[in-house]
Amino acid sequence: MTSGTFLYFAYGSNLLRERLLIHNPSAVFECVARLDDYCFGFCGESRLWHGGVATIFKRPGRHVWGVVWRLNMADRDILDWQESTYNPKEVGVVAIGDRVLRCRTYVRRGHSSKPSPQYKNVVVTGAEQNRLPEEYIQSLRSFTDNGFQGDIPVYSQIMKEVRQQNVCV
Repeated sequence: MTSGTFLYFAYGSNLLRERLLIHNPSAVFECVARLDDYCFGFCGESRLWHGGVATIFKRPGRHVWGVVWRLNMADRDILDWQESTYNPKEVGVVAIGDRVLRCRTYVRRGHSSKPSPQYKNVVVTGAEQNRLPEEYIQSLRSFTDNGFQGDIPVYSQIMKEVRQQNVCV
């Protein structure tokens, strides 16, 4: 790890570059990676997202795909604030070539719940943006959402950024 930086394994809404950059402008894509012996799910109730949010559960033999981001140490407190309803955890993830990287990630505890369609869309869009395995993207799409149809300001902000990036490509 480069001095003054840390690695962060994102598997939920922070898969999407535009979401992560809202509060973490130093984030740089490092690689796609796999967290073994965990599975992905949604839990809790987020007031921001009007439904469940992403988490990981210990499950031998399963895996979670995600993105490793490199951030400045100065942004670690900001990321901790952004993920304040989660518990930080150090994990080893497997990158291409079986390279193991030590990363910070976040785990939320709580009952299983359904995400809003907007939150689920941010997660799926991030998985597509980073070209996670198609089978894994399909598994993310297969989660049932809660049908929330109201306005979610952070979602509108993120998707506006995504549309602007797509125009500039």
